[in-house]
Amino acid sequence: MSGELLMVAALVVAYFTWGRHKGPKIKQGDTVFLFGDSLAQGLRGPLSKLASSSGVGFGADVQQGTRFDQWLSRGPDGAGGATYALISLGTNDAMANDAHKAKVPEWARSISAALKAQGTTPIWILPPPMHFDTSVAHDAVDATKDAFYVSGDYPRYDSIHPTPAAFDQWAQDIWTKLTKLRTRCLRRA
Repeated sequence: MSGELLMVAALVVAYFTWGRHKGPKIKQGDTVFLFGDSLAQGLRGPLSKLASSSGVGFGADVQQGTRFDQWLSRGPDGAGGATYALISLGTNDAMANDAHKAKVPEWARSISAALKAQGTTPIWILPPPMHFDTSVAHDAVDATKDAFYVSGDYPRYDSIHPTPAAFDQWAQDIWTKLTKLRTRCLRRA
């Protein structure tokens, strides 16, 4: 009897965890706009090809070394009117001082609100596991309550950036998740 009770409890938890957090599903006719740092720069080409082959419009604005505060002050050029904005930020913020890190969740909420005011749905791409703490990116995304993608670990050509083949695989993994499934994505462990 207790085994059955545990199974029912697990199903209830699964329903409330996954059932209430349905996220976006990119489909033909949508437009996607990618912006962010050097990780976004590496994803731009592969995501553009995947979007094109799926009948999805694509645009990008990427700048190496950028952080949340810089995107908040400048805004992504061309994101207005896109159905979805894919945002890849947080790696550079993880290396900033504590005062900067404390403001990141507020900046993320502001970026999210600005996109939503334009009719664009934000989807955050969390950085892959790094040799340093990137929890600032996770905390920022948690503060927005937006949809997000949890990145896996990929081969790198340096300690941060995936190899070209790994960027291709990462983009394919993101695209598959966002076009095939309708979940808010996985939480970090």
